[in-house]
Amino acid sequence: MLLVELDIENFKSLEKVSLKGLQQLNVLIGPNNSGKSAILGTLDYLRRVVLGQQIDTAGLVIGGDNRKQIRVRVRIKLGDKERNQVISNLAEYAKKDLRTVQITDSQFLRMIEYHFESVPRNPQIAHVVRTSTLAEDGKWVVIQQTSSDRLGSNPQATIRNILDLVRAGEPLSFEALDVITKGGHTINWTYNFGASREQPPYNVVNPFWPFEVLSEYLGSAFVFSTFRHSQPKLGVQESQIEEFVRAALPHLGELQTPLTVSETEIGFHLEKGDHDVRLQDTGGGVEQILMIAIVLVTTGSESALFLEEPESHLHPGAQRFLLERISASGRQVILTTHSPVFVNTAQPRSLYRVSYKDERTSVNHVADSDALSEVLSEIGARNSDVLMSDGVLFVEGPSDRETFMAWSDTLGKDLAALGVGLVSMGGGGQAMRAAPLQAEVMAGISKKAPVPHLFVLDRDERSSEEINRINGVLGDRVRFLKRREIENYLLVPRAVLKAIREKYEDASKPPPPESPESLDAVRDATEEIAESLFGTVLLKRIRSRLPRLAGGPFPVDRMQKLIPQAPAPSLAKLVKEQIEESFSTYAENLKLDQVVSKEQKTLQKEWKDGRRRMELAPGEEVLTALFERYGLKYNKQTDTVRIARAMREDEIPKEIKEIVGAAAELGRLATRE
Repeated sequence: MLLVELDIENFKSLEKVSLKGLQQLNVLIGPNNSGKSAILGTLDYLRRVVLGQQIDTAGLVIGGDNRKQIRVRVRIKLGDKERNQVISNLAEYAKKDLRTVQITDSQFLRMIEYHFESVPRNPQIAHVVRTSTLAEDGKWVVIQQTSSDRLGSNPQATIRNILDLVRAGEPLSFEALDVITKGGHTINWTYNFGASREQPPYNVVNPFWPFEVLSEYLGSAFVFSTFRHSQPKLGVQESQIEEFVRAALPHLGELQTPLTVSETEIGFHLEKGDHDVRLQDTGGGVEQILMIAIVLVTTGSESALFLEEPESHLHPGAQRFLLERISASGRQVILTTHSPVFVNTAQPRSLYRVSYKDERTSVNHVADSDALSEVLSEIGARNSDVLMSDGVLFVEGPSDRETFMAWSDTLGKDLAALGVGLVSMGGGGQAMRAAPLQAEVMAGISKKAPVPHLFVLDRDERSSEEINRINGVLGDRVRFLKRREIENYLLVPRAVLKAIREKYEDASKPPPPESPESLDAVRDATEEIAESLFGTVLLKRIRSRLPRLAGGPFPVDRMQKLIPQAPAPSLAKLVKEQIEESFSTYAENLKLDQVVSKEQKTLQKEWKDGRRRMELAPGEEVLTALFERYGLKYNKQTDTVRIARAMREDEIPKEIKEIVGAAAELGRLATRE
């Protein structure tokens, strides 16, 4: 059987949340204190209600207001085995042979839905107020309903009132079920009042024939909210458990139980050093793996697992192993995690982002994580890069990402604390390298990313037509830098000189002096190098303005048609002639002279402005040549960030400050949606 839907009201921080589309493997992600644990806590609450166990009421109701009722709706999908058992019980109760009824292919009892309510002022007392199921025609019908207006607020009075309702034989509504004789039937109700009847009951539940389904599901489930201070009991499967643990953590030796003569303890014999170590001295990761191993080895697939951060204290390899074993166990799993391994490796269809907004928890179902993964792969990113953030700033390359992080720190904007992730698109494939496809790729990401986001793109030599096209697709979700590329914002003489001095010191060389003369030298060299790049900029512009021909000026299919037409000796000459003809036609169609003349005039006019020249010259090439003058090799990954960190707040351009502010706003926006 499978829990497929869960609605929760007024439980801890969960004012009203809904999880739909639950599958075998379900992953809840989100920041700390967002409410993930409360969702698992709801299932544990129901489990304790069903089993009649004591419930700690402290902080159980949202806002601490015990006048509010906790409401939980669970929908269970039955497997054939469970469904047949319920039908058999129903037949026995209804005194009717249901084998003669054609229900094999019908919707009847494929799902059962239970509505729980706690008693006002006594949240430890809960009962099923309504149970529904699917009828043969696929419609939901109520098969049990209890009126709560006759229940008092005093625990003892509540019990008496419920018992009075039972003794009165409150009728059930079976009219919609053709397989049951209409009217007059009552259920043999039973109650579970907890472990001790001498004390006030912990809770009240009212099982009847379909209630056994939920009792079985929750009663056999395991809730792992903490792994410390636990007392595992090992049975005949000790060797399997040891094999499981050693596969996840190869450095551990033989499982020892008992470890000492005086008391039974669990430990491990370490081959290296030849000594025994108690379980509590091995670290939380070992204890965690052991607890899960015991459950997986000693229980069947009918036992669900509710896990809170199973990755804690485990290295990525052990996390992947654990996830594989959990997934292969065939049981339903609902887990919370902060680990990218669980998000990226599993790529579960049932993935939920949990966030805390305005003192309330909300849940967002990522309906198609596979599709998100596919579109993110185009830019070299993964699901966790997007789904584990409240907002995302997409930048073009890894050095851009580190540079924006450095600027954010200088500006006092802790993007990580605001839940904003910076994702580099520099690891992308052909789609991101081909300008015509960039808008399509980014639009796909924007459509499937379930969090606020912003793209920041270099201007490069993009034409106004291309910029307008991308703006038309993404709107206010994209910003084009006003300067050519991010390195153009780093051409600050003082910061560059400081970075050069640091690089000399790293190489144990005497750095150039930090003096006005040195600053002037850096400034003059920067301007001189930028001015010398006029031809480079012109060629880049011309190339960006030329239309791209599919297959190039001489497509492969034309080459293939030529091969049968001539013997090998003359083939080369024929191909050369065809290529020359093709290029001649290509150049004529391009009207290359006109393109060159237009771009040259435009650039010459802009180049006269010294400030504009510093914005148009390729910043990376300027820095590369500048570092060479000082006998250094410019490293894009490290030196870009080095210069960014050296910049003072007043040296960071207003445009960059606005982008960082917009990125910070993404995290705040997520808390208001």
